[in-house]
Amino acid sequence: MSFAIGQRVMCIRDSWKGGGNFNRPQFMNIYTVRAYCSCADIPAILLEELHNREVIFARTRKRGEASFAEKAFRALEPLDEIQELETVA
Repeated sequence: MSFAIGQRVMCIRDSWKGGGNFNRPQFMNIYTVRAYCSCADIPAILLEELHNREVIFARTRKRGEASFAEKAFRALEPLDEIQELETVA
């Protein structure tokens, strides 16, 4: 699953594990994809409406903003042809 930067998504995850004082998406709320997190252990996105501090990711050992797994979201609108090409590139 891939989203385009600027695409609107809905959070479909009803709870979040893990400690830390992070801003987390809320179930059924709508967000805008801000960026992809290249440091994350799994495919993850950053959201326009939420900002968090940097963390060190366990598997990659890279530092980056705390992000959210793509699988926790559903697209609200399909990608157009240009957006699809951009997510593949």
